Amino acid sequence: MRDVKRALKTMAMIYILVYALVPVITAGAIGEQGVVTDPVNFGVNFYSQMLGEPAGGVVAVILVVATFAALLSSSADASHALKGLAQEKLTISQLAHTNRRGAPSGALVFTLVVNLVVLFFVGNIVAIIIAANLGYMISVTLATAGFLIMRKTHAHIPRPIKLGRYWVPVAVAVTAFNATILIAGAFNPGLAAGGQGSEILIALLLLLLGGLFYWVRWRFQATKVADYKRHSAQ
Repeated sequence: MRDVKRALKTMAMIYILVYALVPVITAGAIGEQGVVTDPVNFGVNFYSQMLGEPAGGVVAVILVVATFAALLSSSADASHALKGLAQEKLTISQLAHTNRRGAPSGALVFTLVVNLVVLFFVGNIVAIIIAANLGYMISVTLATAGFLIMRKTHAHIPRPIKLGRYWVPVAVAVTAFNATILIAGAFNPGLAAGGQGSEILIALLLLLLGGLFYWVRWRFQATKVADYKRHSAQ
């Protein structure tokens, strides 16, 4: 468990450095307007300007391969997460279905349908990123807020990874920062190139769909009426 804790801290520091340095270096190389004008391909433009056109082409190929790998990985992660939620009775039972090879086929089909709906009903790549990142930002904001609540209400429960008290103000700062970005981005989607209010609406509808599935599971798919009543009372 010590290695897990060390790995988490190391990855967190790497992410902080990457997300802090990349925007600064990119804006310094091609200018802020270069990023705003072409928010999808600015990485390729950056390497083309710094290392020449051949390097830009190589980076473009790498980005395509990396994006495809990320798509496969995210689909697998999302389907297994949905399967786990269904097994924990947090969403509809159909998403727990697996095929003869043990793959979560029901969840895979559902994620495919959702991705196709977003692809066909959202206008551009930047808008798709906006719609996807709203749920992501809500998740990470609630995660750090949940850490603060748990430290106050259940400070003495056993936990595999323990953090010192100095992490509490850090979590407060991160929660406030994430909440500020979330609120500012949700109410001002035009700050991103091509962003519109429709992407925010689509993201909210997807989140509400999750809440609807939760209600359906406990209202219509509960094995016993007593289970539903007891869970509702909690």
